[in-house]
Parts: sequence; C-alpha cells; structure tokens
Amino acid sequence: MQQKELIDKLAILKNEYDTRHDFWLKQDLPAAMKARFLGDAHEPAARFYALVQSDFLPAVSGNHTAQVKAAMVKLETLYEMHRKAIDDVVKQATEHQTAVEAETAAATSRNSMALAVVFFITLGAAIGCTWLLSVSFLTGVDCARKHLAAIAAGDL
Repeated sequence: MQQKELIDKLAILKNEYDTRHDFWLKQDLPAAMKARFLGDAHEPAARFYALVQSDFLPAVSGNHTAQVKAAMVKLETLYEMHRKAIDDVVKQATEHQTAVEAETAAATSRNSMALAVVFFITLGAAIGCTWLLSVSFLTGVDCARKHLAAIAAGDL
C-alpha cells in the first residue's frame, strides 16, 4: 500500500474506534467493567491517536526517521496499555457472563420446581373435582334408581 492509503486507513480506523466508543458509552455495563473499558482502555487509545496526529504523521511526512522511531516507541507503549486494559475487560466480561449463566440456570431450576409443584397441585385438584362430581352424580343416579325400583315394585 502507498503511504497515503495507509494514512487514510488510519483515519478510518480512528473514526471506527470513536463510533464504537460512543456506542459503548450508551450501554449499561457493570461498574468495574465500564471503568476499565471506557476509562482505562480509552485513555491510552485517545492518547495514541492524538500522538499519531501530533508527532507520528508530521515526522512521516517530513521523512524524519529519528522522530518516527521515537513516536513509534511511544505509540507501542500506548497500544500495550490499551491492549492490557482490553484483555482485562474480556476477562471481566467472561466472568460476568459465567455468573449470569449460573444465575440463569439456578432460576430455571427454581422455576421448573415451582412449575412441577403447580402441576401436581392442579392435577390433584382436577382428580379431586372429578371424584366429587362423579360421586355426586352417582349418588343422584343411585337415588333415582332406588325410586324407580320402588315404583316398579309398586311401592309408592
């Protein structure tokens, strides 16, 4: 790639970074993760891009090799600071996700147990109602049968 294309690509990457950062600013993140991600990781990234504009690109365009190398050392340090913070955020996010999954599994287990209890109570109530209705119905039928038998026997 030509130098101009690489500089243009760097501008695109900066724009994409700013867009993603703005997106994450609006998200509801756990406090520790938010501080690490949007503070500790962002600060060296912002300094990185500021240094690119203030030192690196002018040194490159002026063909000042020593200044380019000095800027690169600073840029690499800032990148490493940013990368370390991002690695910590990924670790925190993984731990958070594991905790959420465990909490969800426990809630699912509790809800399944509650559902089973409700099912068996409902089943018991249905069986009880069916038995009461059948006894009530059979008692009425049995009473009618006895009266019909008495009528048939001439016992009025």
